[in-house]
Amino acid sequence: MAQLESKTALVAGGSRYCARMIGSVVDAEDLVQEALTKAYAALPATSVVNVRAWLFRIAHNKAIDYLRRASHQQLKYLV
Repeated sequence: MAQLESKTALVAGGSRYCARMIGSVVDAEDLVQEALTKAYAALPATSVVNVRAWLFRIAHNKAIDYLRRASHQQLKYLV
């Protein structure tokens, strides 16, 4: 039960972090879902010491990619 609570807290924290970065709660939840999927797929081939930091780094990178795509799409509409 404690493990489930820690996973829920981790997802909630990641969602809040991404929401602050990109400005959208809904899109942040999608990014965290993508980050968890990517982390789960990489888990067998990875030896991670700090899982929380690793997941936050993946979520952070997903948010950066999202912001790059969004700015690129905005520029495309301006031209």
